[in-house]
Amino acid sequence: MHRDSLKRIWNSCDRFIDVFLLHLIVVQGVYFSVSFCNTRFDLVTTELDFNGKLLPVTCLILMPLVFYSLVRMSVIYSEPLMARFFEVPEEEWSFRKKLRFLFRQKTFWFAAAAWVALYLLLPLKWTYAVLPDTFLNGQDSMAGKLYLLTVLFPLFFLLAIAAYFAAFRYWITYKKGKSSLRYVGESMQKAYRRMIISVVVVYAVIAMFVCMLLPVFLSMLLPIIWTLIWPDGIIALAIGIAVAAVLFRLQGLIKRRKFLKRLKRMERDHLCEVTGINRPYRSVFALYDGESFRVKRNGKEYACKLVGALRKNRPMVIHGNGVYELIRSKFVPPGQRGYDFGFDADCQKVLILNPTPKLIFDSRMRQLDNGDTVGGYKIYTGTAFLNALERDCIDHNLNR
Repeated sequence: MHRDSLKRIWNSCDRFIDVFLLHLIVVQGVYFSVSFCNTRFDLVTTELDFNGKLLPVTCLILMPLVFYSLVRMSVIYSEPLMARFFEVPEEEWSFRKKLRFLFRQKTFWFAAAAWVALYLLLPLKWTYAVLPDTFLNGQDSMAGKLYLLTVLFPLFFLLAIAAYFAAFRYWITYKKGKSSLRYVGESMQKAYRRMIISVVVVYAVIAMFVCMLLPVFLSMLLPIIWTLIWPDGIIALAIGIAVAAVLFRLQGLIKRRKFLKRLKRMERDHLCEVTGINRPYRSVFALYDGESFRVKRNGKEYACKLVGALRKNRPMVIHGNGVYELIRSKFVPPGQRGYDFGFDADCQKVLILNPTPKLIFDSRMRQLDNGDTVGGYKIYTGTAFLNALERDCIDHNLNR
């Protein structure tokens, strides 16, 4: 074995030890701390503890989740491994080539062998105490270890492969400028420490909440739930949901009302003629077929459709086929859930965005301005449309 290979394996020992120890700390810490609190203080005494099965089930679910997250973070912030990965040509980033790259990493096999060795050498009470208590009647024998190993090793092996592949995908998007490595301004090592500690804290807090506080909350909520099952409760729940939906869209409704109020005032001042106003407030909640209204100005007619940004903090991508998407960032390419706003008309079609989204792009991710045309639709925000209508320049691109 070459000296460089030995050096890489030695440098990877600290990452393996981090993952192994932190995995045990979370699982063992939750198991023993909740067991101690339940025994000493009798915190969970109701049937909502599922006859003592809530804690072991939570820990059994916690084991693979924490393992996957820790391995993924340790790989993402491994600068040497990322450098070796990008030495592979981009056209070879297929599933089979990635798998071949992974299986050629001696550090991967070293970590797998080290985990098996530590699992067999250390007592289960020191590593995964939930396993003998749940499956081996409290016995910690080598035969029991080997029996559990036939399940644990394939599970963790596949989870490790999945974590590596997730890291590969993250690196690829990072290289293409579509994501960023968090805290990368400090150093890879500091960023890795921050992220791996955050993983441990989040999982530990969630698991403790599920085991110790969730039964208490359920015992308080069950009477309310049983009350809601009755007809009066169902009616009250439906009213509550409807009120919550209206309050959630209240700001959008206020902006839409201001838009319509100014449009009607312009009609009263004989600046334009508005006809066929159709469900003007509905698109604040959901899209519907057809146009919203028609407006005439100096012999020119426009078919207008009101569209509200259902998530105003998301950038909007408008396609020429009459579909728009809400994306998380302008660096995330289109291809997510689409909303069909398209309609047919015998005159100029205008798409009016009210409330307005954060940013507006076309399908090529070029930022759109008021007056731009996409697929036969003139694009305007609510205020810009009214201003253009007042100046009789809807057909013009206001920014050119």
